[in-house]
Amino acid sequence: MNAQSPLFAIEAKRLAAGISREQLASAAGMSLRHYDRLVIGDRGTPRASTLGKLRTALARLGRVQGAQDDMTRLVGSLFNAALALICQREGVEPSEVLRHAPSRRATADPAWLAAARLRQRAIALVNQGLDLPQSELARALGLTPAAISLAMGAVEDARHEDPELDRTMDVLERMLRGEG
Repeated sequence: MNAQSPLFAIEAKRLAAGISREQLASAAGMSLRHYDRLVIGDRGTPRASTLGKLRTALARLGRVQGAQDDMTRLVGSLFNAALALICQREGVEPSEVLRHAPSRRATADPAWLAAARLRQRAIALVNQGLDLPQSELARALGLTPAAISLAMGAVEDARHEDPELDRTMDVLERMLRGEG
């Protein structure tokens, strides 16, 4: 890789931000092996779409890592607790949900879609159950405010259509607040 390569700039920014190769590759929706091959030049010139995914992932990870203040860490921890509650209720391992990166947008993959729905529910629990602002959730999770709003809307629609889900979410909100 030479200094003129677009990957050189991406690598320099990645290193300066303290982001691992694994984190960047995962956030960009590619394997670490593929990313390493791109960096050493085994794959030829990367496509513009691949470079775009890497730049977007780097920016998102940089925002998340650059904003690791106490509130951000707290909100991230609350999201993880909410996700754990939901996963326990659904009989799913939280690691399985976290394995399906939101940045992949793999809407044709049933496992990714199921994980996305559980992430949306965790977002709604933290927002509604603890009355945390959507902007804080967006910052802590490295998402856009629009993505948080879409997640909230999807959960509200699902709750309206499914009374059992609505009851479950009410119970989980109370649990998250420590009310039982």
